[in-house]
Amino acid sequence: MTKLRRLRKRKRGRPPLSPELDPDQTLIRIADALQITRGWSEQQAIDYVLAWIEADVFEPLRVTRGRKRRQGWTPIGFKLPHTRFDGRRSTLRKKAEKIPREERRRQASFVAHLLERMDRHQSRLVTVLKKLLED
Repeated sequence: MTKLRRLRKRKRGRPPLSPELDPDQTLIRIADALQITRGWSEQQAIDYVLAWIEADVFEPLRVTRGRKRRQGWTPIGFKLPHTRFDGRRSTLRKKAEKIPREERRRQASFVAHLLERMDRHQSRLVTVLKKLLED
């Protein structure tokens, strides 16, 4: 009887996307590569990738205390369209944990190689990364 109950029991919630179709896998790969090449923490790398790819730039309503506005200087902020940075960061961390560690390292080393060459071929690499994100 208990075996039948286990077979009948369905998982609740939305079914997960396969890793090949999930667009967040590209963000995770780029964040891992930034950790390798720049020596950043996981949080710094994920925040940078989110700000670079998904966030909208806006002028903040208030400036941090102690900051003076210089002439020609405008502070900027980043805002994600439907969520906050900490929620999106935790989602990416959970998805990254599901990928086997060896596969993550292999993928990140490839993207890290691309990022190291960014100084020489920056415009060409940006178009390649955008094509990867579109696919």
